[in-house]
Amino acid sequence: MSGATIRVDVVRPDDPAWEGWLEHIPCDVFHSGEYHTYSEGSGEGQAYLLVVGDTDRGLAWPYLLRDLEREYGPDGRGLADVVSVYGYPGPLAWGCNPGEPFLTQAWREVQAVWRSQGAITAFTRFHPLLGNASLASGMLIEGAEASAPDPIVANGRTVSVDLTLGYDGARAAYGRDLRREVDRAYRQGLETSVDTEWTELGTFARLYNDTMLRLRASDFYLFQEADFWRLREALADHLHLLVTRLEGVVVSAGLFTNWDKIMEWFLVGTDSAYAALSPSKPLVDFAIGWAIDRGAEVLHLGGGRGGAQDSLLWFKGRFSPRRHTFHTGRWILDAVAAADLTAARRARLEPGMQLDPHYFPLYRAPVLEAPGQPDGEAEPGPDRRQGVTADGSGGDEPIQIRRVTPDDVDALGELLENIDGTYFQPHPMTREEAARIGALRGRDIFLIGRVGDRGVAYGMLRGWDEGYTVASLGIGIRRDSEHRGYARAMMTALHEIARQSGANRIRLRVHPNNTRAASLYQLYGYREAGFDRHETLMILDLGAPSQASVPESSDAGPLPFLSLDAGSAD
Repeated sequence: MSGATIRVDVVRPDDPAWEGWLEHIPCDVFHSGEYHTYSEGSGEGQAYLLVVGDTDRGLAWPYLLRDLEREYGPDGRGLADVVSVYGYPGPLAWGCNPGEPFLTQAWREVQAVWRSQGAITAFTRFHPLLGNASLASGMLIEGAEASAPDPIVANGRTVSVDLTLGYDGARAAYGRDLRREVDRAYRQGLETSVDTEWTELGTFARLYNDTMLRLRASDFYLFQEADFWRLREALADHLHLLVTRLEGVVVSAGLFTNWDKIMEWFLVGTDSAYAALSPSKPLVDFAIGWAIDRGAEVLHLGGGRGGAQDSLLWFKGRFSPRRHTFHTGRWILDAVAAADLTAARRARLEPGMQLDPHYFPLYRAPVLEAPGQPDGEAEPGPDRRQGVTADGSGGDEPIQIRRVTPDDVDALGELLENIDGTYFQPHPMTREEAARIGALRGRDIFLIGRVGDRGVAYGMLRGWDEGYTVASLGIGIRRDSEHRGYARAMMTALHEIARQSGANRIRLRVHPNNTRAASLYQLYGYREAGFDRHETLMILDLGAPSQASVPESSDAGPLPFLSLDAGSAD
């Protein structure tokens, strides 16, 4: 395809032009024609690479086009939607920077092609390492309401290992006690190697699926052994199988991809019978050294399941302090058609059921049990600020804050699963972790804030039990309870408990991108004290004015997330 002023090409994965366009652009395996061939063979849609521009300046956007008639019958006739492959793809650009007029023009061409293919919505995952979400800044749909939400959404955090440090340097950045645990695993006889003959792929498939079932992952994360053989055929030398054995028995195995200087943890599984040995730790440790030997500069471990701040993310985070924000993009190209398709699905729902309102696009949303209000009628959200009561809470009922006890475990577990994990990842945000916290009886403080029977705020002062003199503070607020003053109430409680405990100061860490949070903490009297693990370290002198000086109408507002790591306390 071509236009008068700008060139537009639409390329299929079997066309050599696909790899030709990507040859000199920093990218990953998830952008390749080979990987898109695999995804197309899995029935995920027809694969395309849309290129706008020329060799000097351009935008390349790989995507899958799904035919809606096949899934929705007559309601979806003539319609399609745009999605991305599993992993971290997103658009790529060269010869231009985010915000330049060329990208605005290119975005118009992208929309025109998608609409010509019948697409009514578009969804993409971006690459946390390449930072290509910045390319989509300002990519709005013309004519959309000004109040429409930002199409670029932060969906959690991922972890990467800096391989340019060398093997010893990478290991030096491991979290507390991890090196000792890995070395102990080696002494116990665990050995990892690369299965160049792929003799253990069937074993890997069994271990991986057993792991996903054990973790109660959705069917989306389950694969057949045949899927892995197709992936192997598609990616060839860009896919590798690493296996960890104990006395000849495979106890853990993982698939890793490589593309240029980027190595990716793709999928890993462990035999539950050997879980006490933590065989995945020496597996990842081996992968780091092996990737360095292959010339890779970064090993991207990825994030939690579905972007969640779960035990998987916590495990990966022990191997490196480096964090990246994972974004997705979502656009409605034809609001009328999308609404009609959604209405048709709703009309077929059983009584008492609704479409998951947080899913995009809504017409593909999973079906859930409806709450006490009609489907589609949302509770007051963050933009509907409510008055703050005398104790700092919002709404009709005051917040009640107390130390976590075994009686709070259920409420805390449910609360942890509903806190935004973009910047707040102090530990696995799971019900199992809530049970562990409820049983603690040390000096560290863990608080829960309730409104009625519902947990809305979580706070902690952590580090004293590990022997540190300065504790780290952290707070997390339930997603649907943000901007109601609960963060201020929790911080006030934590500051007072710290004083009662005889502390002279406390500390916290905040991500540089979390500027609104940093502004609030400065209002409380926190001062910057350098950097720790790529985040800003802030200290509060408890003898200085703090929360009493924070105006209730502060534009900074209560912030829902705060990063901390008591293991690095002074």
